[in-house]
Amino acid sequence: MSVFNQSERELIIKTCSEKGTEEHLKTWQSVTDYLNMLLQRNYKDSKTYRNVWNDHLIIVEGHEIKRDIQKEKYKLSDIAREYRNDIRNQARIEVLTDRSVHAINTLPKIFLKPFKIVQSDTTALVNASDWHLGAKHENYWSRYSVDIAKERIAYYAHEIIRYAKNYNVSEILILNLGDMIEGFIHVSTRIQSELDAIDQSILAGELFSQFIMKIRNTLRVPVKVGWVLDNHSRIHPNKKEHIESESLQRIVMEFTKLRLEKTDIEFVGNYIDNNIGHYNLNGKNIVWVHGHLDNPNTVLSKLQSGLPFKIDDVIIAHRHSTLIKENVYQVPSMKGTDEYAKDKRLFGNAAQSFRIYDGNNKITFEIIFDQEGTCLENEKNSKEN
Repeated sequence: MSVFNQSERELIIKTCSEKGTEEHLKTWQSVTDYLNMLLQRNYKDSKTYRNVWNDHLIIVEGHEIKRDIQKEKYKLSDIAREYRNDIRNQARIEVLTDRSVHAINTLPKIFLKPFKIVQSDTTALVNASDWHLGAKHENYWSRYSVDIAKERIAYYAHEIIRYAKNYNVSEILILNLGDMIEGFIHVSTRIQSELDAIDQSILAGELFSQFIMKIRNTLRVPVKVGWVLDNHSRIHPNKKEHIESESLQRIVMEFTKLRLEKTDIEFVGNYIDNNIGHYNLNGKNIVWVHGHLDNPNTVLSKLQSGLPFKIDDVIIAHRHSTLIKENVYQVPSMKGTDEYAKDKRLFGNAAQSFRIYDGNNKITFEIIFDQEGTCLENEKNSKEN
């Protein structure tokens, strides 16, 4: 049993901990003399006091070991959770790949019509932006579903073809600017989706392929296709845990490439990284981004500071609205105002847009869809020199 009570032990521990830091506590003998004076004891050496101190150190060390063990347990738990998430995500990708290949094998073959000779330097830039396939909503501002999306995509292709013929377009660059699927990054998107993410991705790949081939076979001119990563296609809802390489947008584009592999569609793009694409369209340097990492007011200056060539146009999506300013072209969404946008007071027309480059002129066409559903409300066009 200890010869010291609790308060005495605390005093001894405090004094021993100060050994070497105070002038009167330089050695164990000076510590002993000091404690003898305070406690009115008469120990000749430091052994008794040092035993109290050593017991304290053992207890402290035990607590530290326990804490270290607990930390290691938490680390192992985190590693195990990440591993399970990785396995789950890999399984999703494998299932999606298998289902994509199966879907492609069951679809009818694509037939090509021969190119026609077009004597023109006029080109077209077609944007497929924020289709959000799988989303379903109905509110005061907008209605949307897979069926509505299909009708809008068909009408959009029709308008592109009509204007391309009028302007004698000789080459077309089609950009998949991302968010082609609704995904499941928000609770509201999971609740309001008609399809799961896998079926959304397969549907997006097929509808995008049909869209490309409708334009190519009707106009019979060379068609190039570019793409970029986005935010709605991420596999993990939590963007902090998202790995950039694991994106359903990649699956959408792999499906599209497989579907069109025996055609003359050319997939192009000098990809600075997964979020920035570049292509020289008849002498014009076109750079495109999805927009979730960019601000339309600063995107041009920031990209220009990091690229070795002069940018003629930056194409940006994501914000579901149209903005045209010098060398920046923000494009709208097929979807319109959903519940997420409504609650944030982010209202925008359901629309798509494309641009024709005719010499030094840039003519931009915006196809705006009726807010009640599928039919055309009106179309806008603007001309820049």
